[in-house]
Amino acid sequence: MYVGIDHFKFLIAIYKMYRFTLFSLVIITFFNVSCTLEKRNEINSYKLVSQPVELIPEEGSFELNENTKIYFHEDAKKLLKVSNQFINELKQASGIKIELTDKIPSKGISVFNDAKLPMDAYRLIVKKSGIEISSNTSAGVYYASQSMKQLIPVEFANSIKPRGQKCNIQAVTIYDKPEFSWRGNCLVRLNL
Repeated sequence: MYVGIDHFKFLIAIYKMYRFTLFSLVIITFFNVSCTLEKRNEINSYKLVSQPVELIPEEGSFELNENTKIYFHEDAKKLLKVSNQFINELKQASGIKIELTDKIPSKGISVFNDAKLPMDAYRLIVKKSGIEISSNTSAGVYYASQSMKQLIPVEFANSIKPRGQKCNIQAVTIYDKPEFSWRGNCLVRLNL
């Protein structure tokens, strides 16, 4: 079969077109993956165990110190039963004693009751001006405290307060809810 010059030019043109398309797809895929990995690395830098439903990194940090107070709003008084555990766990995690107050602190931790949130869900907002925890159950406040403990810098672990260092908690907004009703429990089948 005889292939003329026109056919040959046509085949070269098709080859160049496919090569350009393939090259374009590779470049687009590369940029898409690198942007996705960058966002994932930013979220993974928080090192939270269990990964929350939503985590939004923010600018700045909140300084946890001896003057930090925790306040349960009027509508959140039913959540007070976890307050002592919350305070003790924060002291254990940071070495800083936090006190319960009956007045809204200018810079501190505020706990709200949010009936719109699903059962045992919580919203944790860390800003330079303070920390807000919203939940409609004591379990939700407990889960928020567990996430907050994990945000405390490692240098403050085991109640060791390094001299001259501030306990800065990175600003972030976290929303989480239990995927299953038995969240955090170990289910064991007993064979008797």
